[in-house]
Amino acid sequence: MTHVDSKDPYVRITLVCDKILTKGRFTRVCDYERRITSDDLNEYRKLLDAEQRERAIHRFLATRLHLVVNTESAHGCRWIKSNPSLGGERNPDFMIARRDSDGLRWSLYELQNVMTPLFLVNGQPSQELREGLHQISQWRGWLSRWGSHAAENHGYPGLANDFRAVVLIGRSADRQHDLAGDERIKDLQLEHRVEIRSYDSVFRAALWAVHGCGIDHVLKRQIPW
Repeated sequence: MTHVDSKDPYVRITLVCDKILTKGRFTRVCDYERRITSDDLNEYRKLLDAEQRERAIHRFLATRLHLVVNTESAHGCRWIKSNPSLGGERNPDFMIARRDSDGLRWSLYELQNVMTPLFLVNGQPSQELREGLHQISQWRGWLSRWGSHAAENHGYPGLANDFRAVVLIGRSADRQHDLAGDERIKDLQLEHRVEIRSYDSVFRAALWAVHGCGIDHVLKRQIPW
């Protein structure tokens, strides 16, 4: 195990965060030498091609948390939890915390159906997409009403309503821009302060990792700092 200097302020605060989050049943996922496997890729791709509902995808990703974390494409450790509780509102599908120089930074994920249109014939967002945006608005509303102190009491230190929000929905063959290649998606992202991404974006991030162009993560019990 790598030596941990508990006197270092950064390490000391990180250890405190780790204790709080692991007590709240977050799983620590760190980038090590082990890569995402071809089996991960193949099984995920088959599932995307076979399933229409988000529930099956959620169950799959909950057993392979490194695939979700890999979409952030950054070195270091992350803490991730499936189906966390957020103040009685409808809960995120995943929450991810990462440690930086200013503390914990949070990403909250909302999953919608795989095979669903993003827009109606009149150009308005579909029901699925509106629902995803509405859920994120609810989470931000709860945090605005109750504040970061309430979030900390729920086991989410540093969580505020400026969290990174991600809606996973639909499919996209656009490798470079994903769903953001659609100007309507760009407008919604700016308006609602969200990232709207396809399930294929998770596959592509994992594919890049397998071929050495992304960041590889593996579940570890030891603290790597």
